[in-house]
Amino acid sequence: KTIYWWGAGSASVFWLNQIGAGVLKQAKVTIVDGDSAKWSLYIPGVNMEVKPFGVLAGTTVDLMIIASEFSDEIRATMKRHGIQARKIEVVT
Repeated sequence: KTIYWWGAGSASVFWLNQIGAGVLKQAKVTIVDGDSAKWSLYIPGVNMEVKPFGVLAGTTVDLMIIASEFSDEIRATMKRHGIQARKIEVVT
């Protein structure tokens, strides 16, 4: 199973580096964001690529971690694009 992490801002950089690259890769974490300026960039430290959230359109994921103060807007975007999550956790 893949864990999806929505957010590529400072909160994500902080939390992802606390977890560590090895754990993130072993846990199959995929990072997505709604800001097209961040797509194809890499999270400093853990060196993981940020993908467009659209890769999840019309899918259901087991776990979505939202690392953003805009969690309500992200949930609305998920709904508009048919992205469902069995479980959502919010970290800021």
